[in-house]
Amino acid sequence: MSRSGPALRSEVDGFWYFEEHPEVAECFKQVGIFSYCEKLITFHQQVAEAFALSYNGRIARLGREEFIIDEASIAEYTGLSRTGTCWFKTSLQSNVEFRSYLLPVHKSLTWKKDIPLSYLEPKWQALLKAILVFITCEGRYNRVLYYHFKLLNHFTGREPLNMPYFFYKTLVKMSKQVQAHPTKVASRISHQGLICLLIKEGLHKRQISWNHFLFWNEFNTEKPPENKTKRSRNKNTPINYRRRKGISMPREAIQAAPSTQGKIKKSLKLEGSKLVTGKNPLNLPYSDSSSEEEKGKTQDSLHEKKKAKMEIKASSSKLPEKHSPPKAEASSSKPGKSKTKKINKLLREIYEMEVLERVIKKTNSELTEKVAELFKENEAIKEKHEAIKVRNRELIRENMKLYRQLRELRLQLKKFENSGEEQTGLDALANLATTIIEVTDSPTKHTQVRKSARIKATAAKKT
Repeated sequence: MSRSGPALRSEVDGFWYFEEHPEVAECFKQVGIFSYCEKLITFHQQVAEAFALSYNGRIARLGREEFIIDEASIAEYTGLSRTGTCWFKTSLQSNVEFRSYLLPVHKSLTWKKDIPLSYLEPKWQALLKAILVFITCEGRYNRVLYYHFKLLNHFTGREPLNMPYFFYKTLVKMSKQVQAHPTKVASRISHQGLICLLIKEGLHKRQISWNHFLFWNEFNTEKPPENKTKRSRNKNTPINYRRRKGISMPREAIQAAPSTQGKIKKSLKLEGSKLVTGKNPLNLPYSDSSSEEEKGKTQDSLHEKKKAKMEIKASSSKLPEKHSPPKAEASSSKPGKSKTKKINKLLREIYEMEVLERVIKKTNSELTEKVAELFKENEAIKEKHEAIKVRNRELIRENMKLYRQLRELRLQLKKFENSGEEQTGLDALANLATTIIEVTDSPTKHTQVRKSARIKATAAKKT
């Protein structure tokens, strides 16, 4: 269990707190959250950071995989029910009852910002600590905020809450804070156990193992380091006793044990010197008797020892040649490792190429659909353009007819002027001009024709 500070926001490492406080475990079981707490076994720092940096409120992209995380998926993966009021700590009411959880001495206090945890009764202190560890994951264990009493009401059965909705909103808020300050991820990330649980359940539905996911998405596959307490050394013990590495072996066992060639040389020199002096501390197979046979044996043994010395000297000069095969084996083992690395790289490249091919196929299909739509729109525009051309031709013909009628009117006016019947000619001209205006009163006709006809009609009426 974390104590305080930025690392506090990591998850729990066991259920010893429930063992020490069985009444708290009973409250969690009655609400239905104890089974969820049992699933919070492990957490992964890199996966949690990648989740917080990529989560947009619905989708989280971790490497090559995408996970949909919302209220429904959290309820499915955690096994929590969605019954109860949808509430989050940002929308807090001012009428939450909190004095029933306080000690009798502090029941008359006025709320300001927060209160110490010691103001609560001991049983509520234990329950609230478990809530802070397993539910909120904030790390502030000595202060009680106003919304904590809303969670206490849920665990005491007074006002049940929709816990999948609460967890969904906490993940959204946490990811926004991390994305706003990407250089300070460690102090803002929380609910790592919940994130790990959701990702594992999503991979289980896709039939992908956890280690396979970590390896192919370049996450650390090692387990997170445990918080090991430093061993206390007893300073009263002597230094030589603490530095002693093992038990001393007897001399006969050392002689029987396989030694290096340098040790063999030294032992042979010692044996030769002892044989010359006539001493026998190593229990060698000869005695110091004066018989000639025993002397001959000793001379033969000395001759054999000298030969062994000469062979050892010759072999010591050729040591690099003798030790070259193991180096070759070591060098041969390195290409094996390099081959496995190359194979892994090739597999990753093949996987990336497959993903790119899928993306290219999707983009090609989308582009073909867009091209077909644009082609249809182009054909419709061409049809409209042709219709406009036909309409323009018709209008030009109608205008030509009007110009012809105006010419005829001018000729009739000249005839009336010559004959002396001007009034009848002017009346006829005004009637014909009004008909022309009625015909050309649509917005498709030319404005010049309408203006000229109106001017001539007004002039005829005035005269």
